[in-house]
Amino acid sequence: MNSPSENSKTQRPYAKAFAWAGLWLTALTVAFTIAYGHFSAEGFGRFVGMTGIPALLVGFQANRSTKPWSFWKIGAIYFGVAIAVWLISSYGAMQHQ
Repeated sequence: MNSPSENSKTQRPYAKAFAWAGLWLTALTVAFTIAYGHFSAEGFGRFVGMTGIPALLVGFQANRSTKPWSFWKIGAIYFGVAIAVWLISSYGAMQHQ
């Protein structure tokens, strides 16, 4: 039987979570570049944060799990966390004074 540290090396939860982050970062950057014609470095930096934070959270939770999470399970949970981060981060921008 594998030890917990050996098992975590084989499942690679952070790699799976950051693979999803990379997919979303690429998709969002391409979509906003096509939609607006010009996409700033500030916008890209915000996307890096909004895709990286969920990857860290989901990777941490998957790493703590006793059973390995599949790529698709990590993706589904990542998407939910990413939507929550997006809504929380956009709350201040939506306030009208």
